[in-house]
Amino acid sequence: SSSSSSRIARAADEPIVSGAAAAKFMGTIDLDDEIDAMEIFASAGALAREMSFVDAGGPISATFKGTIDDGDLSAALLSVDDDAVASFASSSRPGESAAAATATFKGTIDDGDVSNLFPAAKSKSPPPPATLGGHPELAFLCDPLAVKSIASDDATDPINSAEVVGRCNDVVRRCKSMDDVLAVVREMTAAGVAPAESTYFAVMLVCRNVAAVGPARAVEVYDAMRLNDVKVNRRTYDLAFECAIRGKRVADAMRMKEDMLAEGVPVGAKMYTSLLRALADNDVGKKKGSKHRLIRTCKVFEEMLSTGVEPPPAAFNALLLAAGRAKQPDLVARTFEEMVATGVSPSRETYETALHAVAAGGLVDVALDVFGAMRRDGFEPRKSTCNSLLEACASAPQPRVEQAFEIFYAMTGDGGLGVVPNRRTFALLIDAAVKAGEPSYAFDAFEAMRDGGVEVTLTTYNRLIHAARGSNKGGSKKAVDGLATAMKLFAEIKARDDVEPDEYTYGSLLAACASAGDYDAGETILREMTAAGVGHNRVTRHATITLLGRCDKWREALAQYRALVESGAPCED
Repeated sequence: SSSSSSRIARAADEPIVSGAAAAKFMGTIDLDDEIDAMEIFASAGALAREMSFVDAGGPISATFKGTIDDGDLSAALLSVDDDAVASFASSSRPGESAAAATATFKGTIDDGDVSNLFPAAKSKSPPPPATLGGHPELAFLCDPLAVKSIASDDATDPINSAEVVGRCNDVVRRCKSMDDVLAVVREMTAAGVAPAESTYFAVMLVCRNVAAVGPARAVEVYDAMRLNDVKVNRRTYDLAFECAIRGKRVADAMRMKEDMLAEGVPVGAKMYTSLLRALADNDVGKKKGSKHRLIRTCKVFEEMLSTGVEPPPAAFNALLLAAGRAKQPDLVARTFEEMVATGVSPSRETYETALHAVAAGGLVDVALDVFGAMRRDGFEPRKSTCNSLLEACASAPQPRVEQAFEIFYAMTGDGGLGVVPNRRTFALLIDAAVKAGEPSYAFDAFEAMRDGGVEVTLTTYNRLIHAARGSNKGGSKKAVDGLATAMKLFAEIKARDDVEPDEYTYGSLLAACASAGDYDAGETILREMTAAGVGHNRVTRHATITLLGRCDKWREALAQYRALVESGAPCED
């Protein structure tokens, strides 16, 4: 979209290095994300030099045929036989004295000297196998007749023919480490083979397929191609992009996409969808968090639409996922409606992603609409699907506990959906009851949970104790009965060997004591809490202060408040 493209600055005129080796940045930079182009090209340049693809001291466009490091130099010197050295030492040019011929070398070697010392240096034919060494499958490079037999008959430069380069690339593809790759490429360039686009592609395949190398390394290979002005074709773009996504190099994948658009290479639905999912799952640049991920995902989705690419269900799913994680249920609902209106058939994953997001936002009616469309499309509901509907009822601004139980009975009743409830199912029913202020429904769910043989955890007990606290009016019969129920649940917890009460257990019990106005029961709970070695948290402090205040123990309440302030826990008004 125009909004997203306006945020992209193309730095086509900024030199990366000074002198003859200056290169131009071929990609894009998202200014909001502050991607450091210098770091990108430092890495790519290092790889390009290491692979002998460029000569860092000369023009980028120069063809470099080989490199010599310290080890190579030592090997080259050792390969000169003693007779050649003796011949060189004893020979002299016309008019030179013997003393001059044997004088200590203090200057430089000109072409004639090199020809005398290394007679093959001026020849275009590769050195003999004894001096080249290297990979056995590249031994044919040392034999001009073998090279010529491999190259096509009309090849003007047999060593760089497609057939010879292809055979070298096959060797690259079978490498098991980047060190092996670099060794093969050095051997190729030493023999006069100039790395082609297909060579870079072969190296990227190694990055993708060999875990020891890793797909992220392919980004450096891609950048080396750009530095060397090697034209990137569609298949190499696809592979480089795939590696960037696999290696979680999302910013680099964005840059590759921009390079493709700048060069007129169409970006298809599959690439856009992969990028959308990566943006939904990963932070890019310095702006982090679910909302910034959603913004980037929306911009790329808009760009996808503006370029005439029809989004598949997986693309909508990525957008729904990003919106759900950013807690934007209204956007999820609008996106889903737009998707259906455009004639795109949602997949099961899309249905469930949308349902989960709108349910978490408490949009009960939308959740039921999505559920109905899902059934009509032939997707049978699963446990997680039904639980999302229960979550919608529990999370609604006005919790719908009765509707939650209707859904529960539709799940489990005779002639229903045949879905077996799990622990989360009952937890959501209890939550809906507690939030709606209907504790009797919570205990109905508790009984159904026991009848179904579902394990009752401490979290469930804590929810029920919280539900049992009853009215906040101190001393009311409902509150007193609620405290009695809470104490029975507490006795069940203590009778079990596999659960231990925690801060939230004691906090809910103290709140029940406060609702009933029962100071003695609260004091007993506090003593048991101390004996159990359970310390205060914000919940227990607030419940204790409420209990003491309602029982006219204002001095003790003030002491608890001071302790709460000293602990650094947030205080309620």
